[in-house]
Amino acid sequence: MDRRPARRTAGPGLLAVLLGAVGIGPLLTYGLSATSDLVIADLGISAAQFGLLATACFACAAVGNAALGRLADRHSDRVLMTAVFVLAGLALALAAVPGGYWLLLAATGLSGVAQSFPNGVTNRILLQRVPAGQRIGWTGIKQSGVQASQLVASLAFPALAVWIGWRGASLLGAVLAGVLLLLTLRALAAVPPLALDAGRAGPSVTPAPATGTTPTRPPGGPVP
Repeated sequence: MDRRPARRTAGPGLLAVLLGAVGIGPLLTYGLSATSDLVIADLGISAAQFGLLATACFACAAVGNAALGRLADRHSDRVLMTAVFVLAGLALALAAVPGGYWLLLAATGLSGVAQSFPNGVTNRILLQRVPAGQRIGWTGIKQSGVQASQLVASLAFPALAVWIGWRGASLLGAVLAGVLLLLTLRALAAVPPLALDAGRAGPSVTPAPATGTTPTRPPGGPVP
């Protein structure tokens, strides 16, 4: 009798961490935008300098996409998902350090790198671990992670900034990245890749008929 533990099916936990992986990278940029008046006043910078923060983020994301886009083909899901949350968490934690404008600029650049490869690894997880009937719907939900990040940042950062300042809000964002990382590792361990025949079975192929057929005798005639 087979006593191996039953495989858990892909459920809300896995979907939540895929959503989080897509949304955690841009959280810092959206959070800073939501508290821009406080950031500008605290650092004593101009509006143009503040705008450069988003420029640095998106520039690093673009470079990262070009340079790191093939990582999904070379490393495991655990390694890549860990990198996403660690980089985003470091960016948020770095922004919480009172080191001035240039340190914040570096933090936003790092958050851009964190946005470089979540799509590749999350798409692979969907392909390999989620049944075919769920993939299309899950892809749409997963891709809404950017909009979910905008919503969370626009609501949470201003409210937290009133209580613990914009740096405190950023630090809580780093804690969130750490929690999501732990949940991700747990979800990946609980939902292993599907068997090939269940998750990625290719179309069946019907053998072609043989080319050399035995000639048939015409009705009432001799064999040629």
